[in-house]
Amino acid sequence: MMHAHVFFDLNAREQALALQQQLQLQWPAGIEVGPLLLRAAGPLPQPMFQIAYDEEHAERVREVLQTTRGDFSVLIHPVLEDEILAHTEKATWLGMPLLLRLEYL
Repeated sequence: MMHAHVFFDLNAREQALALQQQLQLQWPAGIEVGPLLLRAAGPLPQPMFQIAYDEEHAERVREVLQTTRGDFSVLIHPVLEDEILAHTEKATWLGMPLLLRLEYL
């Protein structure tokens, strides 16, 4: 299982909602696009929405996010028991990396 977190500032909420809705419509079953979360949560430092998918979809998700994310930062990571490892060494970023709040893991 993989997660992609698309981060946005609250002043870009409408653009984030438009991207979230676009992705919900274009992706097949097996790629779950979650709702907007309008606050920081756990290690995630900004509002965001999450995309959950199996590794078989990893290349497609990455390609689509790379071309549609605009200025949004995107954290992509595997779901692992070791969440620190998942969010650091095993993670990749599209756009500007953000400082994660690892003390919440």
